[in-house]
Formats: sequence, C-alpha cells, structure tokens
Amino acid sequence: MAKRFVFRLEAVLKVRQRKLDEARRVVAQRLRGITRIRDRIAACHAGIAEAVEQSRDAQAQGAPDVEMLRRFRVYIGSMNRAIAEGEAEVVREREALRVEQEALIRANREVKALEKLRERQWERHQQETARVERLENDEIALQRFRCSGVSV
Repeated sequence: MAKRFVFRLEAVLKVRQRKLDEARRVVAQRLRGITRIRDRIAACHAGIAEAVEQSRDAQAQGAPDVEMLRRFRVYIGSMNRAIAEGEAEVVREREALRVEQEALIRANREVKALEKLRERQWERHQQETARVERLENDEIALQRFRCSGVSV
C-alpha cells in the first residue's frame, strides 16, 4: 500500500497565505482611502464651481453685495486649502500604498515558492508511488511465473 503524501511545511504555507490575505486586505483598504480622499477633493472642486457660479449670478443681478462677495472669497479659499490638504494626503497615502504593495509582492512570492515546493514534492511522491507499485507488480508476476511451473 502506498504511503500517504504529507507536505511537512503545510502549517508554514497556511501562515504565509494568511499573511498574503492580510496584505491584500491592507492594500485594498489603502486604495479605498485614496478614493475617498479624491472624492472629497472632487466635492471641493464642485463647491468652488458652484460658488463661482452663484457669485456671477449675484453680480449679474445688479450691484454686488460686498459682504456676500467676501463670504464667497472666504469659502473658495477654504475649499482651495481643503484641496491642497487632500492632495498632500493623497501623496502620503500613495507612499504608504507603495510600501504595502511591496509587502504584498513579497508575501505573494513566499506563498508561490511554498506552493511550487509542495507541487514538486507531490510529483516526487507520485513517481515514488508508481515505482513501488511497479516493483510490487513485478514481484507478483515473478511469483506467479514460478508457481506456474514453467521452466526456463
């Protein structure tokens, strides 16, 4: 009877697969964070465009209200600061993403290396099992030949 295949590094492989899954989760979370920041930046741009349009409409209707124009200018300034802060935050997040992607690549390589090792060991196990079965079949055939009484 053939021996059962046992990959001795199965526990290590499982740990590395969990590490890979965690790295994937972290990278995905970072990407979602960058998307949220970009959405905030887009909302600020939309707010600026809307404020500019309202300011133009107010000016087109007659004598501009100085206080209202000052509020528009303050609002647009705050939106521009928010955009600049968002862009700086995107730069920081991208750098962190780059580091996390490198960790993901390393984790992926580690898992692939162990999977390839397991595959090679499985193939060797299959070859050894086939060799042992051939030897057993040859022995059985030889015994049958001897029992049949045929002389050579």
